Amino acid sequence: MGLFLGPDDLYIGSLLEMLNLIFGKYEPDPRLEGDYGDEPFLNGIDEVRAIQQEFGIFKPGRPLVESLRVLGAGGLMSPSVKRKWYRLLRDLDSYDSNVGPKGGAAIVDALIAHLKAKAPLPVYFKAHYSGDKVLGRRVYIDTGRPVPYMSQEYLTVSIPMKPRDEKFGAGPDPKGPKGPKAKPPAGKSPKKKPKPAR
Repeated sequence: MGLFLGPDDLYIGSLLEMLNLIFGKYEPDPRLEGDYGDEPFLNGIDEVRAIQQEFGIFKPGRPLVESLRVLGAGGLMSPSVKRKWYRLLRDLDSYDSNVGPKGGAAIVDALIAHLKAKAPLPVYFKAHYSGDKVLGRRVYIDTGRPVPYMSQEYLTVSIPMKPRDEKFGAGPDPKGPKGPKAKPPAGKSPKKKPKPAR
């Protein structure tokens, strides 16, 4: 799916990080609590839960991309990058998932159920190689600890991607990138292997 962003594919990491910040878990700083008066501490997943309860932005039959658009998941990139990113998210509806429904609908259903909890886990969005023999070309939803330097458990959503110049399933060439053979320096001819003695 990296091909959707074309030469802007370097933004994919930042766009996934944007989702992880929106659905992240934050702890209040007790040293600053007196500065906010009666304003409740709502950030990350707790704020998304409150918005879901109030407005029901995630809804069966509503495309995932439309709900994420409300949360500003397109970031502050250029309009062109945002448009490509939303196209990529919309295309998830054409992929299978490990939980039954198609990819986009599977994520919507998972988030609806998840946000009903009183204290939902944060959600971590990531990508996996679409040629992977286990995950493959499907959206994979699970719980676990995807961040090795944190003990926090997450609801994880992994979406399939591949380099924009690679066909699905082809995989990178184990011998490395192919290119023209190196030519010997001017005036020098390549060494020939000696013939075995008879």
